[in-house]
Amino acid sequence: MKLRYRIFLCLIWTAACLAVFAAAVYREGRLQGFSSFNDIATDEEGTTVLYSDNNARTGLVMELDPTGRCLICSTAGIRDLRGYSVYQVDLKDYRYALLGKTGTYGESQTVFYTVMRLNEALEITDGTGFFVLPDGQKLSDFSVDERGIYYTTLTQNGQEAFAWRIDPSELHSVQVEGGVLPGFGVNFSSELVVSVDRGDVTIESGEGEILEPATVAQAKSEPGRFFTEAAYREGTLVLRTDADAPEEETAARENELRSMLTKLHLTVRQRFAIAGYSIWLPFLVILIGNALILLVTAIIFRRRRFAYIAVAMELLLVVLLVGNFLILTAYRDRIRQQTFHNYTEYALRRSASELPRSIPASEEDYYGSTSYHEAQVQLADQVLLSEEGTGLYDLCLVRESDGVIVASASGRNRQPFTDVYGDGCADLIRAVQEDYHPVSETVRLQGRDYHVIGLPINRTGLMDYSIIGIADYDQSAGNFMKNNAALLRFLLMMFVVGSAFILICLWLQSRDLQLLRAALVDLALDMRIPYDKPRVIGTDMNAMWNSIYEIDKNIRAINRSKYLTFEAYYRFAPKNIETILNKTSILEVHGGDVTNLKGTMALLATAGQKSDDIREIGRMNLLMEIMERQQEAEEGIYVAGDCDLSLMKLLFLEHCKGAISFGTELLHELRGWNGETFPNTTVLLHYAPIVYGIAGTKKQSTAFLSSPETEHLERYVGWFRTLHIGLVITQSVRDREEPSSPLRDIGFVLTDEGEKIELYEVLDAYEASLRKAKMDTLDQFREALDLFYRQDFYLARKTFTEVLRQIPQDDLVKWYLFECSYFLNEAGPGEFTGALRTDGSVIESGGV
Repeated sequence: MKLRYRIFLCLIWTAACLAVFAAAVYREGRLQGFSSFNDIATDEEGTTVLYSDNNARTGLVMELDPTGRCLICSTAGIRDLRGYSVYQVDLKDYRYALLGKTGTYGESQTVFYTVMRLNEALEITDGTGFFVLPDGQKLSDFSVDERGIYYTTLTQNGQEAFAWRIDPSELHSVQVEGGVLPGFGVNFSSELVVSVDRGDVTIESGEGEILEPATVAQAKSEPGRFFTEAAYREGTLVLRTDADAPEEETAARENELRSMLTKLHLTVRQRFAIAGYSIWLPFLVILIGNALILLVTAIIFRRRRFAYIAVAMELLLVVLLVGNFLILTAYRDRIRQQTFHNYTEYALRRSASELPRSIPASEEDYYGSTSYHEAQVQLADQVLLSEEGTGLYDLCLVRESDGVIVASASGRNRQPFTDVYGDGCADLIRAVQEDYHPVSETVRLQGRDYHVIGLPINRTGLMDYSIIGIADYDQSAGNFMKNNAALLRFLLMMFVVGSAFILICLWLQSRDLQLLRAALVDLALDMRIPYDKPRVIGTDMNAMWNSIYEIDKNIRAINRSKYLTFEAYYRFAPKNIETILNKTSILEVHGGDVTNLKGTMALLATAGQKSDDIREIGRMNLLMEIMERQQEAEEGIYVAGDCDLSLMKLLFLEHCKGAISFGTELLHELRGWNGETFPNTTVLLHYAPIVYGIAGTKKQSTAFLSSPETEHLERYVGWFRTLHIGLVITQSVRDREEPSSPLRDIGFVLTDEGEKIELYEVLDAYEASLRKAKMDTLDQFREALDLFYRQDFYLARKTFTEVLRQIPQDDLVKWYLFECSYFLNEAGPGEFTGALRTDGSVIESGGV
């Protein structure tokens, strides 16, 4: 897969992740509005407001200004943040918060509380150890003054209220690392480990000590009444019963905060904090997703069938499992919700049917009447009975005209229902008033989801009232994982087993294809298939293997035919022509290719092929065999030969300096091979610039080699053979190769342009006796040749005669004797040049 496609996929994934996170943050990062479960604290001027909110996914501490702008938003690192209060008027110095978390203490579930002191940035600086409420009590309020830290509790039935004090000396400096709030060690043993990083706190009985605050005040309710709120303010226990309306100051402050929250402005980071997400989470997901995309595309990039199918099957398996999971959970949740709704609606109808027939018009008379007492008992009993069924948290009798709670199991009466349970219930109340049928809504309170069901009461005397139930219907992320843990484990196991099964099946299926692929690769690389046909399943695979072996057999036959054809043609083609022309292959050589080079040309003159005598043909074949062996030893190249093979040309390139060795060894082997006799052969070597090239068409071509000096020397090589001279070299070859063999200067030739070419006879090319004889007469020969060049033909003839007397078979000396006689007796003035000439005296030696 090309790089641009991979980058395109990564950009698509990045855009999708950002869109999903933006939607999630927008949805989850919205506050649910003010309710009685929120707590507020303001300074005396009312210019700074501290606000606690547990309706989001994590506990929040927010500092607001009067315009509703959020100055600071802190999550405190845990989910359940309870109430808090502020002691000093100057909120820049200290802020206090009471934090609570559900955990296990001994064998029962309870809430662990701790008091935190926050700095100006709402960061935890000091804190107390953990404490728990006495059995059967619930938290009501929390406050701080110069004497201590206080919190108030109520019994479950609301009959008693207590105020408790924590000594400020219990505050100790703490460090919160990675969102983990530690246990503050002064009251715990070193063996205790407390972790509240979004999970439950677990404290085993006996492993640590719990703070035991002192009781500073307590009160009992009047007969027929019960407490709904208790707060310790300035040394006084302030109480509110089920018959009391909220204080005007408290109601005004809550209304002001409600108006501020309607125009609340939050930054992106603050929305992330409210949603409970780390701002780095999307970048981590994007990074991991892009890494997986690059990994998968890198695997697919190899374009292997197995990788394509494996990735596709894995994706299909993931889609099927995730789809089944979503369908099952959605179906289960729908059934659960419908069952929950039906059961709760039944409980509400039952409660509505047992309510008193009428409600007095005067509230003061009503809360002291038997009707209220009966309604209160009926609502409280229904909540108590449904704790293990619908999980009813509260039942409220609400007046539809103004939405005020008239009676409730919790005792939160004489205030609007939306003030207690949030503005999210406003639409439900209007729907009940308009449609007169059961209406449900889900709201979040203290970080948990509650199911709110409204039911109109169609009875005489209660036509203007509705009964509303609040049931604990938690669908938060933690409970979601708990409820679906078994299903998730099953699906994960199915994914692992399914992946293994898919990979095994694909491997078994592709094993035959891998063998077939290997055979095809070997066949394509012209390698013989080294194994027998494997056992395969299926006639189609068997037919393919049979076809491969037939193809292999046919290819071998074709290749052999081609090889024999090429071998036959190769014998007639110029050898190493591509090397001379600097080509990598003979296939690159074309007509018109030409090159200029320097090299040593070897001109080899022999008797040639003159007849069809089988013995003569055999001798020529033997000559070619010996010549081929010697030229390969010295890296020589056979260039061309006359039609009758009387003259053949070999080339030794610039880097080769073994031409003299070639000529010497060739003549020795020709002379002594199996005792056979050869027609006398002469080799002439000359080093000069050469033009080499190819002339011809696509159908036929021939090589040409051109050198003016060499063409002139070709006239003499046959003549030297008639003189039985074995190996002749020019001065250029002597200077180039610097032979160690003794040389005899035999004269020179003149080119058509008058250039002088010195010639030397290599004495090592002769058999031992002849070589010794020529060595012994070498000085005499040089003296005679010097006299000849000085045109002292009489003395030269006399000296040559003495040499000939010692070497009767030396035909070159005979030629010089005849030349001396010619210039003494017949030549005219100015005819002498001193050069060797083929048109001079003819010698009839007839030797071999």
